[in-house]
Amino acid sequence: MAILNTKQTLLELPHLKLIMDVSTRWNSTFNMLERFLEQQPAIEATLLSKDLKKNFKDVYTMSEDDISTASRVIEVLKPIKKVTTILCAEKSPTVSLIHPLKEMLLQQLRVIQDDDGNFVTAAKEAMIKDLEQRYTDHTMKLFLHESSCIDPRFKAMPYLDDAAKEEVYKSLAQKSEDVVNTIQMISKIKTEKMDDDEQPNLDPTPPLPSMSSSSTSALTNTEASDANSDDSATPCKKSKSALQDLFGEVFVTCVEPAVSLKTRIELELVNYKSTQNMPLDADPLLWWKQQELNFPLLSTLARRYLCIPATSVASERVFSTAGDLVSAQRSLLSSDQIDRLIFLKKNMV
Repeated sequence: MAILNTKQTLLELPHLKLIMDVSTRWNSTFNMLERFLEQQPAIEATLLSKDLKKNFKDVYTMSEDDISTASRVIEVLKPIKKVTTILCAEKSPTVSLIHPLKEMLLQQLRVIQDDDGNFVTAAKEAMIKDLEQRYTDHTMKLFLHESSCIDPRFKAMPYLDDAAKEEVYKSLAQKSEDVVNTIQMISKIKTEKMDDDEQPNLDPTPPLPSMSSSSTSALTNTEASDANSDDSATPCKKSKSALQDLFGEVFVTCVEPAVSLKTRIELELVNYKSTQNMPLDADPLLWWKQQELNFPLLSTLARRYLCIPATSVASERVFSTAGDLVSAQRSLLSSDQIDRLIFLKKNMV
């Protein structure tokens, strides 16, 4: 390592360690090859030094063809490195990116360059075969299409034909209707439960006191006389207000017919499809918050879709953070303190 540092200083290269490929770590092959090509002059100078040859009899170096192949492999793996980095984001929606990124990778990998060579061509074919087998289930594929459609950045879905797009929009309409009905049912159940809890426990109404026969006959005669007087009286008509008298025939109150839930959803989908696509670097969650009044039904559905993470990296990072916090020097931390520290670590700006 000391010899490598010396050569890096002489060649004015950054003092960086070499990276090893790890089968369980994403992009480690790309990182290893990229670091090797970056430090190639220092590595070759180190392998040719006399001090190293004293300790090692056989020193293997890469040929020009090997270095050229490594450069082409890096170009092939670079889009995959970008895709995995994007899908590992924690503070932006990622589930809507899965299918567009898959189609983009397949499109790029199917392009065969003249200088690819047998190794690079075989690597591309292997990656294409692996990607084509992923997300082939119809239910999963439809879900990914719906997630992309509900994202204003990818709602155009250029990788689908018209029939597939129509299927996605019909499925979204049905899902939106189901979500609204479920929310209304839950709200109704909660309201009924609250009414039952707030209703006071009243005692039964006490019985009325009994009346004598003379009092009953007197009351009957009184009611009969009141009825006769009411019949003889002239009924009074309810007078109109001044506004009703002046504008009653001009301003007639019209009640619009109620629009069904299915029709409202279809209207929102039509208006949503007519809106412009968002820039790729914009925040779809912020867009839906700003358009919530224009699309009240679809915005509810968007929150349910766009909150789903594309990978489990976020949860795995929490475990890694816990491993960094708990050590031999901090073994007396309680579980509550560890939870608070992890919360501050993951939520501090």
